[in-house]
Amino acid sequence: MKQSYIFAFFLLLLLCGRMFASGHGGPGANVPDDLVSGHIVSGRVIDAGSHEPLAFVHLLINDTRTGGMTDIDGFFQLTYHEPIWMLQLSYVGFETKQYFPDTEKDHHVIALHRKPVELREVTVLPEENPAHRIIELAIQNRDLHHPERMGSFS
Repeated sequence: MKQSYIFAFFLLLLLCGRMFASGHGGPGANVPDDLVSGHIVSGRVIDAGSHEPLAFVHLLINDTRTGGMTDIDGFFQLTYHEPIWMLQLSYVGFETKQYFPDTEKDHHVIALHRKPVELREVTVLPEENPAHRIIELAIQNRDLHHPERMGSFS
């Protein structure tokens, strides 16, 4: 039984190796040529005030639902089958921005501005702390639960 699994695994490796060697099933196989030679826009998204990179900013391409997001250091690289004429950037706490990339540039630096957020006033009123109730009950019942007065204590 064990030998049949080894033989099947070896046969699978042999077939996969032949497919890659003949050019079938390798990177870019069965992908249209316009996607392989797609249009690329890359760059970095930063905070306009502090110039710090912004991680995980959402980017949409050409008013579509296709896009990507920046990495932890604010960098992005987008590939699309049509020319990329507009990027829409959105990030929590920042204003949404439409950016029109210059086709002459290889690397774009996009600055997002913070959006002021107004919060309503919250009033916190003190109530009885539940821990106080537990402490008061322990004090009231200290004679009842005193270990030296119990018969099982030694």
